[in-house]
Amino acid sequence: ISSSYSGIFKETKMLVSLKKHLKDFSKKTSSYFVIFLSSIISGAIACNQSLGTILTYELCEELEDKQNMAIILENTIVLLAGLIPWNIAMAVPLKTVDIGLMSGLFAFYLYFLPLWNLFLGIIKEKLSDKN
Repeated sequence: ISSSYSGIFKETKMLVSLKKHLKDFSKKTSSYFVIFLSSIISGAIACNQSLGTILTYELCEELEDKQNMAIILENTIVLLAGLIPWNIAMAVPLKTVDIGLMSGLFAFYLYFLPLWNLFLGIIKEKLSDKN
């Protein structure tokens, strides 16, 4: 079902105006930052990693080439979905081992990697703008 949304988004052109705003915002900030924010919002709305990944890709596909986008999606939505309490990526594992939501505070890798790459992405884009 999640995969069918990709075709729906493309054929109905529902995301065109939002994509334009995100592209403009990425020129003011950085493309990684825009993808990072889109990932958080998509993960919160979609409630699962697959739809969150598809939605983030559809919104931000014009900001990066495909290979770099795959790496960025892995470092953002795939990991950040595990930090959203109502997302399946967090709710199911915590319920399976019968521990509370506060356990998410100890998911250091899930916090560190996206934030570290956000920092590096912004630095990299600012340095490339100077050259």
